[in-house]
Amino acid sequence: QALFCDARLVAVWMKLGRAGGGRVGGTQYDRGACFKVVLGLTPKDGEAWGELGREGGGEVRGSYYAAKECFEQAVHLDRRNIDWWLGLGEHGGGSVDGVDFSPKECFVTALSIDAGSTAAWCGLGGAGGG
Repeated sequence: QALFCDARLVAVWMKLGRAGGGRVGGTQYDRGACFKVVLGLTPKDGEAWGELGREGGGEVRGSYYAAKECFEQAVHLDRRNIDWWLGLGEHGGGSVDGVDFSPKECFVTALSIDAGSTAAWCGLGGAGGG
């Protein structure tokens, strides 16, 4: 109900997306659609970019972003979020602020954030080890 009254409630749209989506004002929104709404309102939301990356990417403000591009945006906006580094590594690495990161470098960076991350260690192993 609150979403229909004021679509600028970004935190509520994020919560709805994380819950799997839902119906707002008679329209059904899936997870990805919720994150696209957030990015349409606040294009510098690193969490929304990362979550859209997890959904495989999508169209934001008239441009299509592949999952890898979403993770590049998420890392650019929030370099301390291990999940976005893992996502970028899982999508072949990428370029952030003009610096290219291989998958291996993404997983090493993730480990610098959390040395105990099983996902980062597994990713690093899959990328040839460190």
